[in-house]
Amino acid sequence: MRRAVAALILLSITVSDSTGEESEEFPAQLSQSEFPRWLKEHVQGLEWKQRKFQPRLTRGVLEGSLKLGQIFLVNNQKPDGNFNYQYDFLKKKLSTSDNQIRQAGALWGLSLILRNEPNAELLQAVKKGLTFFLSRTTKGDHSGRLIISYPGAKECSTGTVALVSLSIIEVLRANRSGHIKLDPGFRTEIQKTLWGFIQHLVSMQMSNLHFSKSMRLDTKEKSAGFSAYFDGEVILCLVRAARYVGFSFLVSTLDKTIPVLAKHYTVDKWRHVHDSNETKGFFQWSCLAFWEYQRARWKHSDLCRDYVLAMAWWMIHTHRTLSRKRNTAYVFEGIIPAYLIAEKRKDARAMNELDYTIDRGLYKLTSWQVGGPLQSKNTFLSRNITTDELAVGGIMNHKEEAPLRIDVTQHQMHAVILALNYVHRK
Repeated sequence: MRRAVAALILLSITVSDSTGEESEEFPAQLSQSEFPRWLKEHVQGLEWKQRKFQPRLTRGVLEGSLKLGQIFLVNNQKPDGNFNYQYDFLKKKLSTSDNQIRQAGALWGLSLILRNEPNAELLQAVKKGLTFFLSRTTKGDHSGRLIISYPGAKECSTGTVALVSLSIIEVLRANRSGHIKLDPGFRTEIQKTLWGFIQHLVSMQMSNLHFSKSMRLDTKEKSAGFSAYFDGEVILCLVRAARYVGFSFLVSTLDKTIPVLAKHYTVDKWRHVHDSNETKGFFQWSCLAFWEYQRARWKHSDLCRDYVLAMAWWMIHTHRTLSRKRNTAYVFEGIIPAYLIAEKRKDARAMNELDYTIDRGLYKLTSWQVGGPLQSKNTFLSRNITTDELAVGGIMNHKEEAPLRIDVTQHQMHAVILALNYVHRK
């Protein structure tokens, strides 16, 4: 390569983040083939702050929080199998709003808890949730493809299919490991449905390698747009389907797609807006997916490791997650994989700051749980103690706001599971 190319064509521009402060310089031009080396050099140049701190989180606190979060999700499941979308425990009022993606996410959350701590009550709740979505599954735009017709919706969201698929994968994993026992007929049904969902998701990939965000239920027309959230959810689904249920044919799609999406949501966004909302939307889904991908030792494993560390540093130092006023539990779904990659690389400096961020962030958010083990640390909850079955175990979206949304609790319980399994190990 010529020297200019070796320097990654650093016709750099200085951008500003959302706070108006001067940000890093990023290459004005960068080809896809140059991206892995640029990313590696970027990660090598990151400066991790060294934190002297006394840990606040304990395994006991996390276990207590998870137990209550499970209770909240189960108590807010409706007879049909979907969930109360939001409950204000001060007004004792259920919201009339709904969101098919967050409904599917709540089911995935229950499925994750089931595989982590299997019990009969959870299995019944997860089966009821799956039955709800199975009963609303219909043919896609081609033989063998399946989509979901959520009540009142005109479109099938790509994220909904990905999240229900992730739920099925967790249930099949739990059954295969012997943690639960599925009826053979039900197991066959969800396996066939998963196959149809995966075929649909693969077909939703566009020429730019992003995934169309939805399909109209009546015309089966695909949206021309894509979403950072759905791109991440689909990639995580495909990685887990390839790793855990034998869909190895998906690896070629992942090998082709991952470098392109990684570049799109990092340097291609950062050269314009460093604190990009699209980076934020892709964050935890991609970190989870790329962590799983590199554990499988597939083609782009080195790039995936660099990517996850770069994204975690971005979340801490550019997005400034610890200073955010609303619930950021989703952050720790991505930062914990980064901690594990830093641990594998024996990068003590990165591990230190990631550990500090996990400890301080999850401790704060656990104090936002109604009836939780750290409720006494929250003035608002201490003044509004309740035994309401629809509220206990739910997580607030702000330290002083009573509405409890299912997806907030779902994301936080997943973060708690990851912390228990990989940070506060037995």
